[in-house]
Amino acid sequence: MVTENDLLRTKVALSNTKLGLIKARNGVRLAKVAFCSKIGLSLEQPIRLTEKLQIIDLLPINLEDAIRKALENRPEIKAMHNNIKIARTAVAISKAAYYPSIFLAANYSYRRPDRQYNPKFYTTWTISLVAQLNLFDWGQTAFQIEQAQSQLQQTEHAMKQLQDGIVLQITQTYLSLLEAKEKVETTKINIQQAQENYRVTNEKFKQGLVSNTELLDANTLLTQAKTEYINALADYRIAYANLMHAIGDVKY
Repeated sequence: MVTENDLLRTKVALSNTKLGLIKARNGVRLAKVAFCSKIGLSLEQPIRLTEKLQIIDLLPINLEDAIRKALENRPEIKAMHNNIKIARTAVAISKAAYYPSIFLAANYSYRRPDRQYNPKFYTTWTISLVAQLNLFDWGQTAFQIEQAQSQLQQTEHAMKQLQDGIVLQITQTYLSLLEAKEKVETTKINIQQAQENYRVTNEKFKQGLVSNTELLDANTLLTQAKTEYINALADYRIAYANLMHAIGDVKY
């Protein structure tokens, strides 16, 4: 027998379910608008999701490989490598001022110097090798070398800081992905337990052994378990994308 209190609880549960549905639909709509804004599309652009929200197996990669790939693929690492090359070249150029500049000059002429007494033409070759060294600029050269070496050290230090930051970022995102995967597995088990609880409670309700309130509670637990599983899947996909982006995968 259903009591008036059970009827009221059922109506409240129905109202809460409707409110939850409205909230979920609005959330989807806002998410699509935010997505369009993020990628530069019209906010009214219709978006159709073609991929199901499901778990992706972890890449056959461990934390060490993820760090190695990030240090190879990240564009800021590549840019910093170029900066180091430039700084090393500047040091080499500065040191070159200590050495003499070598010039090789060649001259060729074909002429007749005296038309009246020496009417024949003849050729003349001149080759010169000149070494130039300015001893008075050595103090300035030493200063320039010191500046170039200091710039190189600063650039190498910046590279070390950048690498350490990337290692920390990869470690955090990798561990977040592992945590998200464990959460998916846990919430999946919770669904199975909630489904079994609802099945047993529903059978007892049919036999008049439990009240409508207990059946509603079992249904609420099942709904919560499913919601937590979906949220866990979404968190996992976000963590996966964050790791791929941190590694330097251009698709993410």
